Amino acid sequence: MAGGRNRRYMWSPLLILLLVTIEIPPCLSLQLTTGNTTQWQLKFASKAKYLGTTGSEVQAENSSASSPSNVDSGPVTSGGGGELGIRKRRKLLFTGFGYQAPGADRPIPNGIKVDLMHRNHIHSPLRAPDWNQTETSDRILQDVKRSSLRSEILFGSRRTTTTANEPVGGERTASALDNFQSPLSATLAEYVMTISLGTPARKMIAVVDTGSDLVWVQCAPCAQCFRQPDPLFNPADSTSYRSLSCADPMCSSLGYNMQSCSSSSCQYSYAYGDSSISTGDFATETITLQLTNGGISNVANFAFGCGHRDQGTFSSTDGLVGLGQGRVSFSSQLGFLYGDKFSYCLVSRGRSLTQTSPLLFGDAAVPMVPTGLQYTPMLPNQPGIGTFYYVGLDGISVGGALLSIPPGVFQKDATGNGGTVFDSGTTFTQLVSPAYDAVVRAFQLALPYRQVMGLPSFGLDLCFDIAGVQNVAIPQLTFHFTNADFNLPAENFFVLVSNAGTMCLAISRSKSPINIFGNTQQQNFQILYDRSAARIGFAPLACDSLS
Repeated sequence: MAGGRNRRYMWSPLLILLLVTIEIPPCLSLQLTTGNTTQWQLKFASKAKYLGTTGSEVQAENSSASSPSNVDSGPVTSGGGGELGIRKRRKLLFTGFGYQAPGADRPIPNGIKVDLMHRNHIHSPLRAPDWNQTETSDRILQDVKRSSLRSEILFGSRRTTTTANEPVGGERTASALDNFQSPLSATLAEYVMTISLGTPARKMIAVVDTGSDLVWVQCAPCAQCFRQPDPLFNPADSTSYRSLSCADPMCSSLGYNMQSCSSSSCQYSYAYGDSSISTGDFATETITLQLTNGGISNVANFAFGCGHRDQGTFSSTDGLVGLGQGRVSFSSQLGFLYGDKFSYCLVSRGRSLTQTSPLLFGDAAVPMVPTGLQYTPMLPNQPGIGTFYYVGLDGISVGGALLSIPPGVFQKDATGNGGTVFDSGTTFTQLVSPAYDAVVRAFQLALPYRQVMGLPSFGLDLCFDIAGVQNVAIPQLTFHFTNADFNLPAENFFVLVSNAGTMCLAISRSKSPINIFGNTQQQNFQILYDRSAARIGFAPLACDSLS
């Protein structure tokens, strides 16, 4: 059927009933175009619910478009016979809205793909200029320091919390501003991604992290900006830039990060744990995304921060992309279009120097593995903090034997502190002392190799001398999440820290009351954040096959 302006849209009685019985204001409109591009607009309403949480599943199909057609850590690697050798060297779905585009010539692409670049990748702006001359032990030390500091900033004594009766918006004192810190510090960033913003699209590189929400870039004019690799984003050069008013529901979704609304435009101020801060206009733009079928998707009315006064440790990038659970995050906004689920598959530490890792949204985010996924439920965040991905950790086993760890070690206390989170921005898993000590003791008893003492500078306490050992046998380490067992291969929890043959347990003692499941332990697993079903799924996979 050619000629879109004469088309009629068919409404089923069920969908009409859905609109009558469920109070969900329109939040999404679909603009159908020809070619290999799909355009979307995000429209926010004060009572809008995230897609995938309510309503019936509706398919949107486009009837007019054509058919889319050198190792860093020297990880311990799996060997044969259970031993371990050392290598030295869119049918698119959305929910809750009674709109269905008419019959399709092709299925809507089933998702988008973004490339995640590790900080030590040869093309990463975060890679140290002298990285090639840095000893492996020094690289590991930096990893440990970042993990430890991030843990402190995320949930330790450095983190402050808001009070329930503090007003949203309005002028705040400097001391009050300290209460509105996001955990992420750019100096602690593990991954970056490219984001295409504006019309015409401008490519910019930004830190990406599951422990933060706001998406922002530096904008011209800039009263105070850090040095960045690309020219500042200039709203005047984009035909799709739109300021948000103070009355816009999306402005109020900033919560405590909303600045004074004495002017007509919505202002934000986002502080970070290392005293870095970004302040500017909260606005909307069109972002351009790569579809998994090779096409592109233009998403209009994407809310982001246009920073005009930024300071701190963000040099080497153009901004930040948050993947947390807050309403303004990248993943939350795309959740309206892509079923509120995303996944990533992190390539190994060695391969991450030259390869990127895929970040997927939509149906494409669900791993296609013959063994299927294991799922563990997401647990509620601390009151007033909706960013993080909490899960239940019921126990840890070494060599098939469940360790004697009090269950309360993994749970939140009465004040909401503690618990366990999945976090792609932490390099090495952090365990609170009772759990950490139990794991260390188990490997001390299980491994026959000479333990190397006196390596506190590494920040990894348990190290062994395996020089000259042809096949290193290491017992299985399993994290027993609620309803799901995460069986780690040895290269995910032991790393070589020197060419002389020293390997260390890649798990650290947490300096906060929380357990953090880090990205080294997640490598070569596809991790699915199915927010519509409030669960995290995972399955082992060679992630370089998806890159």
